[in-house]
Amino acid sequence: VQLDGDLRVHVVLLAACPFDLSPAESPFTDGGVSTSAFRTIPWSERRQPVRIRKIRGRIVLAIVLVGCIPLVIGLGLAYVSGMQSLRDVIGGNLQAVAVQAADRVTMLVQGEVRNARLLASAPLRVRLPVQVANSDYPPDQESARLLFGHRALLWEQGGDHAASLLNAELSRFLLETKIRDGERVIGIMILDRYGALVAASSEPDKYFFGNESWWSTLGIGGERLYLSGRIPAEEGVFKASDETLMIAVPILDDRQQQM
Repeated sequence: VQLDGDLRVHVVLLAACPFDLSPAESPFTDGGVSTSAFRTIPWSERRQPVRIRKIRGRIVLAIVLVGCIPLVIGLGLAYVSGMQSLRDVIGGNLQAVAVQAADRVTMLVQGEVRNARLLASAPLRVRLPVQVANSDYPPDQESARLLFGHRALLWEQGGDHAASLLNAELSRFLLETKIRDGERVIGIMILDRYGALVAASSEPDKYFFGNESWWSTLGIGGERLYLSGRIPAEEGVFKASDETLMIAVPILDDRQQQM
C-alpha cells in the first residue's frame, strides 16, 4: 500500500493464522486492500491432523508391543532353560569331581593299609626286633610298668636312650621305607606289647602309647586295623603342617596272634 510516499508492507504468516487464503481472492489488488481476502478455518478441521498423528502413534505402539511381548517371553524362557542346564552341568561336574576325589582317597588309604600290613609281617626286619624287645621285660607286669615308665622319663629328658632308639638299625630301615613311599607318609613307628617305642623313622611326640584309645582298640579289642579320622595340622604322633590320618595294624606271629 502506498501511503504518503512511504511503502509499508503487511506480512501475513499463514502457518500461524487460522485463516484460509483463497486463490481467487488475493489480499492485494490494484486499487487497495480487499476486506474479504481471508476465511476462518473451522476448529474441527484444525484438530484432524492431531488425531491422525495420535492414531498413527497408537498403531506403531501396538505393533511394537505385539512384537516385543513374544520376544521378551522367549528370552525369559531361554534364560531360565539355560540357567537350569548350566546348574545341572555344574552340579554334575562337581558331583563327579567329588566322587573321583573320594575314590582316590579310598585307593590311597587302602594302599597304605596294605603296605603297613606287609611291613608288620616282615619276619627279620620287624618281628624279630619286636620279639627281642618283648622278652626284655620282667615277667611280672608291675616291674614291666616301672621299667617302661623309667624309659619314658629318659625319653623326655632326651638322653642316650632316645638317641639309641632313633639310630638303631630298625629305625634306619623305617626311615628308608618312609622315603621310598614319598611325601604321603609322615612317619612310621613300631611299638612293643606294652605300647612302648621300639623304633621310629623320626622322633614321635612321646615314648609310651599304651594309654591311647587306638592302642586299646588294637590290643584289648582285638581289631586288625585302626584308621583315625582327620588329625588337624601340628597334632598327632608326628607333627605335620597338613591334616593327616593315622593307620595302625598289629604285628602278628606265625600263628596270627598279636606279639
